[in-house]
Amino acid sequence: MNAFDNQNTMQTPRQTTPSEGVPPSNSPQGSPAGMGEGGESMIDKLERVRFIPSRHLRVLEDDATGAVVYAHEPTDGFVTVIAYTGRKTKHDFYCSFRSMQRAREYWEDWYAKIKSNLEHKAMRKAEKAEKLAQPHGLKVGDVLAASWGYEQTNVNYYEVTALRGRRSVEVREIGQKLTQSGFMSGYCTPEKGAYIGEPMVKRVTENDSIKVQDWGVWARKQTPQIVDGVEIYRELSCSWYA
Repeated sequence: MNAFDNQNTMQTPRQTTPSEGVPPSNSPQGSPAGMGEGGESMIDKLERVRFIPSRHLRVLEDDATGAVVYAHEPTDGFVTVIAYTGRKTKHDFYCSFRSMQRAREYWEDWYAKIKSNLEHKAMRKAEKAEKLAQPHGLKVGDVLAASWGYEQTNVNYYEVTALRGRRSVEVREIGQKLTQSGFMSGYCTPEKGAYIGEPMVKRVTENDSIKVQDWGVWARKQTPQIVDGVEIYRELSCSWYA
């Protein structure tokens, strides 16, 4: 079996036994096999800087994930295998096995997880793109809350005051009503219309949240209960230091 037959690499990686494997391009017997029409593959280029033990041959290669496995099966002793993914120069694993069968089971299980993770990321990316292609779900008057802090729990509320294009809104920070329930701790609810901050335009994520601090604080939409025509917001826990 040719290690570089033309198959869909997301379905079946190019895989061989060590006796049929391809020498790495940085070895004396290196081969241009695996090169595309445009020249060397990414894996070929990375072999110049990766650690590949002597006499180890490529036994699995997948261009889609960047997964590549090298193995050496001596006439006696342990089978040794080293593997890499993507553009990393640090190996994912470097192990020895009592048999080629056990080694192959190990690297095939490793590859299956790599492939599954890549497919999951691709699915999530497609779902996110689909959501972002649609208008967001926020409207004027909606309240968003950000809860953050390390040694204390801070809560900030924001009210949507205007819509800006298909994926952005104008918000202003609003005050809150605080009910103390313990030592320097309590619960808070928003006070709509009690503006304490200047207007700012924020892009809405696929989950109808906005980023309110550069270091990674997000405000999420709060859905009130309507009781006798009055909006009742869920209390959020907060704490503070004197």
